[in-house]
Order: sequence, then C-alpha cells, then structure tokens
Amino acid sequence: MKKTLQSVVGIPPDVEHISVIPSTDQESLNTWNEFRTSVGTNFRLTNDLGVGVYEAMNVGIASASKEYICFWNAGDELQELNDSLQQTLRFLTDEKPGWLLVNGIFKWRENYAPSERELRNFILHRNRGFVSHQTTIVSKQFFHKIGCFNSKFRVAADTAVITQLAQLASPSILNVQLVRVEKPNFAAVNNRRSRLESLLIAIMFLRGGSRIEAVINIIRGELQVFIRKILGSKFKRYLYNWK
Repeated sequence: MKKTLQSVVGIPPDVEHISVIPSTDQESLNTWNEFRTSVGTNFRLTNDLGVGVYEAMNVGIASASKEYICFWNAGDELQELNDSLQQTLRFLTDEKPGWLLVNGIFKWRENYAPSERELRNFILHRNRGFVSHQTTIVSKQFFHKIGCFNSKFRVAADTAVITQLAQLASPSILNVQLVRVEKPNFAAVNNRRSRLESLLIAIMFLRGGSRIEAVINIIRGELQVFIRKILGSKFKRYLYNWK
C-alpha cells in the first residue's frame, strides 16, 4: 500500500484519491494516516467491512465525487513516464467518453496495447485476451447503468463489469502507460473459481454467437487444464517408477 500512495502523492488537486481500508486493518490505517499529513484534501479515506475486494470497490464508487473512476490495488503504482496522467486527464476532459481503456506496465506478463480487438478477445476468452481493471476508467454514469460490481462473483466481478460495459458501448482507447500493475495474488490462487465465474458471466451477459463462442472457449480451456494435469501426473508416476 505504501508504494501505491507514494506514487500518487504528486497528482493534481482536482484528481481525487480515495483509499478504501477496513476499519479493522490497523496497520494500513496507520500507514494512511502517516501519509495523510503530507498531502492535500483531495486524498480521502473511507472504510469498508473487509468482506471482499469488490464490496470495497462499490464503497469507493459510492464515496467518489468525481466523474470518472479507476480502481488500483494496493501495490499498483502511477507511471509518470511520458506525462501519461496529464494525457489521460486531458482526454477525459475533452472527449468525455463513457469509458476508456489505457495501457499499463506488466512485469509479470507480456505487455499489450489496448484495442477493441483485445477487449473482444478478453470477453470471448480467446487467444489469451486480456484487459486489466487497473487500465479501465469508467464514468460514474456507466457504473450506475450496469449496477456496479456484483459481489456474488468473488474473483471475476471485474470481468463481469468489463463484459457489461462492452455491451453498453464501445470504449475509447488511449495508448498511454498509466499504471504499473502488480502481479495478482488473489485471482491466481483462485484460478479455478475464476474460470467457473467467467462461464457464468458469459452465460448471463453475452448473447447469441458471442455467448456460444465464449462458453466453448472457456470449456475448452478447462479441458486443456485437466488434460495437462492428467498427463503431468502420469509423467511424474513414470519418473517415480523408473527411479
């Protein structure tokens, strides 16, 4: 959390930064209170119940007073290179998109350029398509239209939001590297549940051929994971017997 706060200390006064921290997380609260003494009134703290990341995001939406919202996790950092924040703010002010995809820096995976094609690959679960919620900026109006984050999806509620946004309107695209995204831990640990939730999301929010393709791609991916596990297990037994 500390490096995230340190990275945004120089943001303009008209940009609001809200930290959502459970009232029981004393260590994080102490870190935030130490940080608060050196920044302006555009840095605010709000508390959640500590029952899940997407519940915390919904608290953030309810607390936000500005027009556009982007969610970063503790550990993500603002990328100052190439004046990326100022370019993003100018674009939002001038173009007023319903939602916007920007770029990020990912040391733990191959970088990608945001595009409608990459978005479609992501929601249809094809070709390792990828969109990060840290690089997705959404107007409060659009959040309210789709009903914010569905906390019934414990791992993939951000996928549900991006899928719904794609049905609502095409995003604007700005290829600037705004944020350094830390490697996800929760989603990686809960990978199997993520795939199940993605299947439910495809069924609930996609229609026609898109729904069919997404479901087929998810099931195919699950079968490939299963086959790799079976083959890996047999290979390990073979090595054990050979020894």
